Amino acid sequence: GKRKLTFFGEQPSRFGVIPRHGNNSSVRWFEAKPCFVLHLSNCYEQGDWVIMDGCIQDNPGKPAVGVQGEDAHEQIRRHFDKTRTRPHMYRWQFNMRTGETREGPLEDEVSEFPVVPNDIVGLPYRYTYNALFEPGDWYIGGLKRFDVTNGEQSIYKFGERRYGSEGAIALRPNPKSEDDGYVLTFITDLNANSSECVILDAADVAAGPVARVMLPGRITNGTHACWVEADRYRGERV
Repeated sequence: GKRKLTFFGEQPSRFGVIPRHGNNSSVRWFEAKPCFVLHLSNCYEQGDWVIMDGCIQDNPGKPAVGVQGEDAHEQIRRHFDKTRTRPHMYRWQFNMRTGETREGPLEDEVSEFPVVPNDIVGLPYRYTYNALFEPGDWYIGGLKRFDVTNGEQSIYKFGERRYGSEGAIALRPNPKSEDDGYVLTFITDLNANSSECVILDAADVAAGPVARVMLPGRITNGTHACWVEADRYRGERV
């Protein structure tokens, strides 16, 4: 009588490509290898192909059912341990003319929460900014810029007992490139019992913060975050 989540490792995944102004009959279905995906970085068109990049999990887990107390906390930690589920950057390609699916890894390092600038969503791109995790836990211990064209990466680690959130990208006005701006993340420092907003150069995250904004109080560790440009913010309020 309890709900049980199950991963069917031999059942193909199915992805639906939906035209923005289409209807039910316009949906195209594509099959791929069995997988579990939480977050995508970007999708875009390239000729006859629709390209979809995101973090696939090699070994998807499931939460505990009916466990209480300390055991429940350990079960949750194991469920969210990224070194166990092993999410990493992966690419699917769907041919809208032939129906063919191509797929394969872009890298094998464990990372999640891949993000690109708002203005790049839906367009060909080069960089995604991903969260890095502490082994054995779900804590975000760093951030990296990953080049999807050649696999190069730039990494910034937050430091011991300093844990962050998903990065948010703020481009400069009239940016010259997709990394002409900043990456922001909230970091909670368990050593100092404090929190801050850390601002990194999007073109050189490994150089460390260009600015730190100390918060008046400690906040809880978060996961998702976003940046909203002024014009988008004003537009939403209309």
